[in-house]
Amino acid sequence: MEIVIVEIDPDANITVSADGVSGPGCKALTEAIERALGRTVDDNPTPAFFQEADAGHVHRHG
Repeated sequence: MEIVIVEIDPDANITVSADGVSGPGCKALTEAIERALGRTVDDNPTPAFFQEADAGHVHRHG
């Protein structure tokens, strides 16, 4: 199951991550949300991004 997780901390920093997806598929899964949120401040792929099939993280500041 593919899941998109959006976390907002008290300082309005937003973290978007994908679970259940490997490789660049996480980018495709979160792309629309990332565009809607605005400027990307940090993009930190998880180890799953480098596998052939479960998660990536994108950090945004709002």
